[in-house]
Amino acid sequence: MTVHSPARFDVIDDELLEEAEGRRFSRAIGPAVALVAWIFVYLVGLLGLWVALVSSATGWHPVVITSGSMSPVLRVGDVILIEDHPDELLGQRSVITFERDGEVITHRIFEVEASQETYVTKGDANPTPDTDRVPADAVIGVARLVVPLIGLPLVWYQTGQTVPLAAMGILSLAALAFGGGRTRQGLGGFRSTIMDGTSGVADQAVRRVRLLIAVMIASQYIIDSSRLAIDGLEVSPTTLLVLSLAWLGATNFVSIRFPVDSYGWLVSVGQLLADTVLVVFLTTATGGSGIGWVLTAVPIIEAAVRFRLAGALVHWMLMAIAAILGRLWMLGRIASSTVSTIDELEQLLDQMSVLLLVIVPGAFLAEQLMGDVLVQRRATMEALDRGRLLENVAEVGHEVTKIGSALFETLTVSAVELGFDSVDVWTRRRDGTWALIGQAGNDATLALPQPGATGSGLRYIDLVYAEVLVDQRDHDDAEWEALEENGLSYLLRITLASGETMVVLRGAGASGTELDGDKVEALRLLCGQAAVAIHNQDLVGELQQLHSQLEHQALHDALTELPNRSFFLRELNRELLPEARAALDPGRNKWVLFLDLDGFKPVNDQLGHDVGDELLREVARQLVDVVGTSGLVARLGGDEFTILLPDADKAMANETAAAVHRSLSAPITLGPDIVQVGSSIGIAAYEPGVDTSELLRRADTAMYAAKQSRGRLAHYDPSLDEADVARQRLIEDFERALASNGLSLVYQPLVSVPRRMIVGAEVLLRWDHPELGRLSPELVLETAERADRVGDLNRWIIDNALRDLGSLQLADDDDFTLAVNASPAELESAELIPNLRRALAETGLPPQRLIVELSERIVAAGDDLSDIIAQLMELGIVLSLDDFGEGKTSLGHLRRLPVRQLKLDRELVRQACNNEIDRIIFRSVVELGHGLGLEVVAEGVETADQMRTVVQAGAELVQGYGLFRPMGVDRLAQLLRVEGRSVIADRLGLNMAPVPTATAAARIEPPAVAAGQEPTWPDP
Repeated sequence: MTVHSPARFDVIDDELLEEAEGRRFSRAIGPAVALVAWIFVYLVGLLGLWVALVSSATGWHPVVITSGSMSPVLRVGDVILIEDHPDELLGQRSVITFERDGEVITHRIFEVEASQETYVTKGDANPTPDTDRVPADAVIGVARLVVPLIGLPLVWYQTGQTVPLAAMGILSLAALAFGGGRTRQGLGGFRSTIMDGTSGVADQAVRRVRLLIAVMIASQYIIDSSRLAIDGLEVSPTTLLVLSLAWLGATNFVSIRFPVDSYGWLVSVGQLLADTVLVVFLTTATGGSGIGWVLTAVPIIEAAVRFRLAGALVHWMLMAIAAILGRLWMLGRIASSTVSTIDELEQLLDQMSVLLLVIVPGAFLAEQLMGDVLVQRRATMEALDRGRLLENVAEVGHEVTKIGSALFETLTVSAVELGFDSVDVWTRRRDGTWALIGQAGNDATLALPQPGATGSGLRYIDLVYAEVLVDQRDHDDAEWEALEENGLSYLLRITLASGETMVVLRGAGASGTELDGDKVEALRLLCGQAAVAIHNQDLVGELQQLHSQLEHQALHDALTELPNRSFFLRELNRELLPEARAALDPGRNKWVLFLDLDGFKPVNDQLGHDVGDELLREVARQLVDVVGTSGLVARLGGDEFTILLPDADKAMANETAAAVHRSLSAPITLGPDIVQVGSSIGIAAYEPGVDTSELLRRADTAMYAAKQSRGRLAHYDPSLDEADVARQRLIEDFERALASNGLSLVYQPLVSVPRRMIVGAEVLLRWDHPELGRLSPELVLETAERADRVGDLNRWIIDNALRDLGSLQLADDDDFTLAVNASPAELESAELIPNLRRALAETGLPPQRLIVELSERIVAAGDDLSDIIAQLMELGIVLSLDDFGEGKTSLGHLRRLPVRQLKLDRELVRQACNNEIDRIIFRSVVELGHGLGLEVVAEGVETADQMRTVVQAGAELVQGYGLFRPMGVDRLAQLLRVEGRSVIADRLGLNMAPVPTATAAARIEPPAVAAGQEPTWPDP
């Protein structure tokens, strides 16, 4: 049976993965266990050895604590080193050993009785001092050094505790065996540690360590130079700093000049010795308060880098002994007192003990670092070897992936060069038959099994796998025997392409050859590049077809399939070339028609974008039908189209434009909807000196003129440019007027009929142009839109209106309101809501005093106003529906809009006085508003008949020239005084009785006008 990939290769890869995982586990857990073992060996063995060395060097006597307690200083099992009692008296806090009742006791001096030469002692754990005095001559010695717990085996032996003693012996042997084994395995010996190829990395690391020492010494000199002073010598800290830095620099120079790789491990030992001498010298010279003891950690790390964990521990022990003995010598040389000597020695021992806490972990990390460097170095060498092979594969792959190359010939020859004795390539057709498309080999007599045969790797059951391997490990004997019969030892099949057409490569080795992983990986990479080449060749045709499609998409409109702007400009530029113009007959020219649909936006908004898209497609079809082959139709974007007539006279251009207009003016059926749009068409002809962009601009200008004049067709004329210049000049004048307060606001009062008083006013914009006179608000807003200053104009209106409202000094309970019109451009401006919020906050006026009037035209246009309305409502601003009655708003709009006022159009008011039918309609509209809970405002009231009509219909709010003309804020303030409000009833023109009020200043009612009497209308 054939062993398939991923089955065979997965098994091999899984075994390697498990082995790698085991190594990773061993590297992660083994060093940690070895570290624990080394710590144990250190505590038991190295510390014991250290005690012996210190005792022999100093003459101090080791004593094991077997009972009692001086916790936390001394415990059972601790070893203390005792120095003979000095001649002079000791100081307080010294730990002394003396004999009492035949037992050696260790206590601390609590008090010194100098007159009697006796000591008062006290155990650290005792609450009170001892009652017995200890004569100075009875003191056996003074404790100099405490080594924790290494005396426990002796205590266990003396007390007969065999179990812990045996356990410790077994644990010691195991720790020595494991820790030593791990060290030998990881290091391979002292010389191999230095000469294993990592010395260059170690040299660089050690040089950086020396730089660190230099920085630390210099920093300490800057912070506290006294810590670099040498006791008993007239050497300044500056001199010591210079000597130390010079020493380190010289050592680094020697390290660079004589690297370990070239001069052997003795150079490494010499460098470590030089660094150690410097640190011991600083420690000896400056004591525990200097910087030397801190720098002791640096040579330890250097020793760990050079000689691993064992070397680091041994080096620490020797360096600590040297530093302690050196400091004792220095203290003796300067004749330091015993108390001072003891204090400083205790400080130095404490500091060395703290240093011990970082030595073992630091050495452990250094050992792991060097181990990782070794592993990475070996991995790098292996990667380099594999890289050379892959580089060769890449060179071959470059040839393989070339489009149009002899792909399969190159592929098979390259596979043979990789070490395969016979290689072939087969393709499987759609009918299931196989065809040989490439073959190469070192031995022409070697024949690979035919596809479908046993051992071929191309049986039916093999085709579902990307790779198939057949060799002597195959558990299907028939497969292996088939290879042996053909003189082969293995066969590897790799699929290059699959799908409707399959392409496979087979590589085989002659009998006696083996298949190794590097060869397989190289062939896989080569086949991968060949697969890419096959795929690329298949894609060439598809890419060419795709390129044509993309080019078409780039030059055509996706919605209508008409040529787009780029295509149109390219063709227009080509038609304007001199040779194209020279081919025209006399009287004929190049014409551009610029077309814009009229009424497209309402269709798009009311019926939806899908209907709008279908309308554009239908317009495109009609344009193509009208123009035919005589011109080019293009869509520039939105509802703008252009027509190029490359060879036509003026009559033909006019007829084409008229035919387009007639076609687009007819009703268009779009599914269940019937729509009707129009068109505005601008016509421009080529003139000498006119380029592509200018000709298109002229046609656009003519189209705008046609739209403005509602003539629907217009030829370009230079005078049209003058209109553009005038519009631009007006824009500049507007910006100056906006900046210099050249604009103004006027207010038309709003009268409440039931209350017979002014309850509000509508804000109206005025611009008195110095040359053109007073301009309409519509023209002002249009100019602001062209200048892109709608937001600035909106801010100016809001700020000045609210400022004027504040200047009226209305009472807090007054419900006087200001109504501000909101144009479509203002509603679309992102600055409307921020302007309102800021102005209300600055003036402190209640937001309910501000009414925003939404034009019926805006609502009927179908724009989504939900967001802006929600934000206005959130601010607390009142909404009003303006111009109601123009016939553009449905009842559905009233139902869904949260308006509080319904403002009836002036035309609806005027028609209500014409006949009874219009009066009934007007009354119905008023009742409708009341039924919806809205206030009804009748605007445009100019005559007494109109006044009676709207009042009798029930409109409670009235506005118009018949009551008040627009006025400045000063005149409005005057009207709001008592005298102004007292004439309101006269202006109503109705026979109404006065309404008594509690506050005369608020409402003073005038006599009612007699029935049938026509009021006078003074201009306020």
